[in-house]
Amino acid sequence: MKTTPPGVLTALVAMSKPSTRLLNQVAVRVLSRPLTANLPTSENWNLNVLVEAYDADPQALQALLAENKDAPGWLLHPQRARMSGIPDFEKKLAGVLDKALQPGTGADSVRAQAWVNIIREMGAEDSPWLGGSWGTFKESPISETLAKNVAPYLDQLARAQSKRDSPELTRLYPGPPWDGLDPETASRFMGGLMQDKDAAATLMKAAQDYRLGMDIGRFRPFGDEATQREFTSRAALAGGAANLMLSGSTYAEWSDDEYADWLAGVALIPISWMSNRYWPIQDAKAATVRDVGLDEAKDGLKGMITDYFDKKTPATAATVADAIVRQQVQWVNESLARHGQKPLTEEQQNEVRMAIRGRLYDGLKNALETRGG
Repeated sequence: MKTTPPGVLTALVAMSKPSTRLLNQVAVRVLSRPLTANLPTSENWNLNVLVEAYDADPQALQALLAENKDAPGWLLHPQRARMSGIPDFEKKLAGVLDKALQPGTGADSVRAQAWVNIIREMGAEDSPWLGGSWGTFKESPISETLAKNVAPYLDQLARAQSKRDSPELTRLYPGPPWDGLDPETASRFMGGLMQDKDAAATLMKAAQDYRLGMDIGRFRPFGDEATQREFTSRAALAGGAANLMLSGSTYAEWSDDEYADWLAGVALIPISWMSNRYWPIQDAKAATVRDVGLDEAKDGLKGMITDYFDKKTPATAATVADAIVRQQVQWVNESLARHGQKPLTEEQQNEVRMAIRGRLYDGLKNALETRGG
C-alpha cells in the first residue's frame, strides 16, 4: 500500500464498502502526504472520497482520530479544507465530524480518546489554528460542530484545570484519557474555536449550563465539614470551567465593550451564587433589590475593565484583577447587611476573598493583559 498511488487507493474505496481497517489505512496514506502534494488549482478528489466514505461509516473516522494521534492535525489543518477545491467541502467535513463525535456514536472510551487527540493537535503551541498563516475556521461549520460536540466534556476539561489550580483535591482529578491532557493545551483549543462567534456563543452557554447544573447552592460555604467539602468541590470545578473559558476568550472576535461585559459577568459568578443561593431572599421586592444590586455591581466591574482597555487608568492588569476580587468581597458583606443577614466574620471574609482569588484571579489577569496589551 505504501507504493500504491493515492488515487488508486481512493478509487478502490469509492467502488467498494471497505472495512474500517482498510479505510483508515487508505486515509493515513492520503492524509499523511505533505499539504503541498495537491496543486491548489485542482480538486482534491482523494480527500472528497475519504469524507464520503466516513459519512457512511462515522465510527471508522472516530477510530482513526482515536488511534492515530497525528490524524486530527492532518485532517483538520485549515489549509487542507480551504485548498481542497471541492464545493462546500467545509460543510461536508463538518457533517461527518458531527456524526463521528456526537455523544452516542461508538464506544465512549474511543470517542473520548478521539477528542483528546483533537484537542492536543489543535491546541498545540505551534498550532496553525492560532496565529498561523492560514488562520482559523472563522464563520465555519467545522468550528461550530466541534464546539457543540465538545460541550459534554467540559466537566473533564474543568477537572484538568482544577487539578492544576487545586492539586490537593485529588478526588476531582479527571479520569483517563483526560488525565493526560495539559490544561494550557485545552485552553488554546478553546481559543481556536472561540475565534468563531457562533462557536464562542455555544461554548459560553455550555459553560453556564455546566455551572448551573452543579446546583452549588445546595451547599453553604461555612457549614459542617461534609457540606463544606461539597461546596469546595463544586467551587473548584466551576472555577476550572471559568478559567478554561477565560483563557480561550482572549482569542474571541468581540468588541472591547462586548468583552468587558462578558468578563464582568464571569467575575460576578461567585457573588451571584452566594447572593442568590447561599442567602436566599423569599420576599420578592427584597430579592428584586438584591438583583438590581448585582446589576449595579456588574456595571461597576465593567467600568473598571473598560477604563483599563481604553487606557483611562494607570492601573495594571494585576491591580485591576485584584481590585475586582476585593470589590466582590465588599459587595457580599454590604449585601448581607442590607438584607438583615449576619455579616461575615473577618475569617470568613478572608475565605471568600481567597476562594474568589484562587479560582478567578489568574484567569482574569491573563485575559486583561492579553486583550488590553
